[in-house]
Amino acid sequence: MFLELIDIVPVVLIQVDMILVTRITRQQHADKLTLVRDLDEARTQSERCRSEARLYFDGHGMTIDNEFARWGLAVADREVALLLIKGFSHKEIGEIQGVSERTVLEQARAVYTKSGLSGRATLSAHFLKDVSLPRADTPITDAPQMPPVRLKCKGRE
Repeated sequence: MFLELIDIVPVVLIQVDMILVTRITRQQHADKLTLVRDLDEARTQSERCRSEARLYFDGHGMTIDNEFARWGLAVADREVALLLIKGFSHKEIGEIQGVSERTVLEQARAVYTKSGLSGRATLSAHFLKDVSLPRADTPITDAPQMPPVRLKCKGRE
């Protein structure tokens, strides 16, 4: 009888092991399917947010273009103004445009004169004043240095 048990125990242990491995494999497969669904949903949501951001920034670009037109900026002045807003130095703008730094300085002055703004900082601030405002309930000390653009993406609140 004892010898029969010794013969049966390994078979029972192997069957128990197979049952456990099967359960673990099924759970891993279910987890994988959940992760794949979650990843697909995140990709869809990300694309939706990217599309909304594109619309937002396209609209912001049109606002900038309209303001430049209202100020009566020449094409070259508009290009310089955009590069100033993006933070390029006069020297860098000159290299990009293929003109001297002095020419860029004169174009920048023309932008400031026509816009009625006092300089680069006010030019940038003029277009960024409504973008990325921190929430009203965020204390200044806790606010991030450069808050992200807050977009309302469907499915993400």
